[in-house]
Parts: sequence; structure tokens; C-alpha cells
Amino acid sequence: MRSLTELQGQAAELGLPTSGSREALMDSLRNALGGFDPELQIDPMKAKDSKRDVEKLGLTAALDKLTRTGTWVMEPKLDGARMRVFLGATGNTMNTGRRSDKTYAYIQRQDNFPHIRDAVVPALAGTILDGEVMAPSGQITTATGKVTNSMLNATVALTNCNPTDSVATQARWGKVTFHAFDILAHKGEDVTGLPLSQRRALLVEVIQALWDNGPLSGQAISWLHLVKQVPARESYLAECLTAGFEGVMVKRTDGPYQAGKRSSAWLKVKPMSTFDAFVSGYVPGEGRNAGKVGAVKMSVLDDLGLPVEVCQHGALTDEMRDALTDPATGGLDYRQWMGTVMELQGQGVTKDHRVRHPHLVRLRPDKSKDECRLDQMEALPRV
Repeated sequence: MRSLTELQGQAAELGLPTSGSREALMDSLRNALGGFDPELQIDPMKAKDSKRDVEKLGLTAALDKLTRTGTWVMEPKLDGARMRVFLGATGNTMNTGRRSDKTYAYIQRQDNFPHIRDAVVPALAGTILDGEVMAPSGQITTATGKVTNSMLNATVALTNCNPTDSVATQARWGKVTFHAFDILAHKGEDVTGLPLSQRRALLVEVIQALWDNGPLSGQAISWLHLVKQVPARESYLAECLTAGFEGVMVKRTDGPYQAGKRSSAWLKVKPMSTFDAFVSGYVPGEGRNAGKVGAVKMSVLDDLGLPVEVCQHGALTDEMRDALTDPATGGLDYRQWMGTVMELQGQGVTKDHRVRHPHLVRLRPDKSKDECRLDQMEALPRV
């Protein structure tokens, strides 16, 4: 992914404004390069992490503190790949939140999932669904021989490989499923300004129409799912964790869909507060780790799209340290690891945005560095 300086240079070459955030520059370049389709370029809405308040006050009191008014519902938090499905008259399209390095438009993935691409209901053309795709299992072997070990890794492998390999892998292990939790447009009409309660009613209607009228009628229910939604209650978090979900999403029923925003109308609650950061450098190892990477520098992007280093993660296994190290130089293998996103947790964050005692949770191959924003740090305790 190009740096802010590179984006500014490209904008200058095209006679475009060079000020603003990374997102603004990419939007400007996307429009100038002809990659903009207003029906396919909706930024996904994001959630705030409320775990700190929930741990301290309990769910009911935390929601009251954060919102004071309103009615809330809960949904299980899935561990798949975020995807938007655009229903068309002759074929459906799908894209993730990741952008092309060439056009800066969101990357389309419908050819990886022809069972979703070809489930056309012309009467629903112009409808846009938001949700997550999920692999049939966390343990699959891809067409190239890669063995996955989690639902996230399996889903990302099927999403990011070439369509031929994705289809071949699904023919062996089962088809990817799509789990819808919101609707952004209904038959060509923008519904993002409607409250969640009204959008949910439309979503239920659309899912039922796809089940009843699609070309895969009778089979569609095997891959198309409506994410369960229940009135908010404290016990539902434990139920979701027991069932194997990451946690819960808590959503305000009168909240609109705020594209590209991290909104308090959506709250995520997980067993631990985490944040996503990208590899931005390294510290040389010493002692038994001399000649290897000692720690990786982890950064996020501020409001202007500039990197802010938030921690140095050195609690690495020998296997991880070896993977990070370029044997030719003894330093970081920049080609493979620079910009790689990792999910971390920490014991707190200082006023200078430094995370204390960072700990690696997992790699996030489904994330790009542009999604690693400074506002995530609000979920961590202040120290």
C-alpha cells in the first residue's frame, strides 16, 4: 500500500490537491483515474470498542453511560471477512474494504464465489447488503496446498486467491457462506439514513426474497444467512462466547448507517480489548537474538494518514522471530513484513499513544494498514 508521500506525489502529477488524509487522497485519485462507481464505493461503517466500560460497569450500566437513551439490540460477532454484495439485474458483485493499488477502487471478489455472483433476482437489482463471508471450515487445504488453521485464515485464503483456485478449493471443502447484517440500498434507493430497525425489516424482506425466488431456490439457504439479532441482554455475550463467536455487536435501533465512520451507534464487545497496527520498522536483537529482529515497531495512522508508532513488540517466539528476519542482513525482511497488520492487546495506553506491554494476538491478513487508525486506542485503559 502506497505511503502518504507517494499518494501526494501522484496527486501532484495529476494536478490534484495534495493536502488531506490518505482516505481523501485515495478518493481523489480513484475519481481521477476512472475507478469510481458511486454504486460500488460505499465505505463500511465501523464499531467502537466498549469493553473497558462493560468490564467496569456491567453491560446495562455501560450502555446507559455511553448512550443515555435509546433501544439496543445484539448480534453475534463473526470472525470472517467483511463483504458487501451488490445485487444486479444480470449478475451480483462483491467487494471488500480493501483498495486496489492501481485504481484505488475497492477490490471486487465475486468471481471467487460464483454461487453468490449468479444468484440473481432481477426484482432486487440495486440492493446492497453488508455482511461477512465465512469459509466452510477453519481447517481446509487450498488448491495451492496451503493448510489453514482458523476460520479467519481460511476465509481470507478463499477471498484473496485467484478465482480458479478459490472455486476448486470450495468444490472440495464446501462453499463460502454469506451472513448479512445490514442493508445499504433497497432496489436502487439509498436507505443508509433510515434507523437500524427499519433497515432490519428491509433486510429480512430481501433475504426471504432471495431464498424464495433466486435461481438456487431451495439451496440458497445453505449459503445465505441472516445474522441473528436479539434485544440486548447481558447474558447474550456469554452465550455467544460459548457458541464460538468472537463476542457481540451491540447496535442502537434508531441509529443510521454512517459510512466510513467509527460510530457509537455500533459497539463491539469481546473478551479482551484489542487494536490493529502495522509493522513500520524493527529493533535489532541482542544477546541470544543478535543477528535477528529483536522487536518490531508497530504503528497506526492519525487523522491525516500519518504513521504514529504506538509500541515495539518484542515478545516473539523463535519461529516468529526467524520468519521476520532477513537471513542476508539479519534485519527485518522488509519485502514480506513492512505494512503487515497484526492484532495486539495491551495493558494500557499513555497520553502519547504508547501501548504498555503489547502482546500479539494474531496476524490479520484480511486487514490493510489504512484500516489501522488512531481512534482504536480509545478502547484501552489510560495509564
